[in-house]
Amino acid sequence: MKVLINCVLKMTPELRDKALINAAELIDLARAEPGCLAYNWGADLALDDTIHIYEEWENEDALAAHFTAPSFYKMSEHLSKHGLLGAQAKKFLVEKEAGIYDKEGNANAYFS
Repeated sequence: MKVLINCVLKMTPELRDKALINAAELIDLARAEPGCLAYNWGADLALDDTIHIYEEWENEDALAAHFTAPSFYKMSEHLSKHGLLGAQAKKFLVEKEAGIYDKEGNANAYFS
């Protein structure tokens, strides 16, 4: 089953954008790992001290491998050098997946 990661980083505001720019190479490394379907970082446009990280992994084994990969450890080191103040990271095991819009183009919140 697919695994999603949602992480919110709190950063020193003056260093947040530099942290994003300087993470590009490490983000590319993570994206190249087997089982990585998506790996994205983004600045919160309303909060100058916040970065959101979104990840998709094919399954738990792919995520477990990522947690032992050099990119994972290098990312922790990178963040500590770029003003990391705190982080909240959660993983989600996806039971169902469906598109948002139906055939008529209407948003649909249900999986039926």
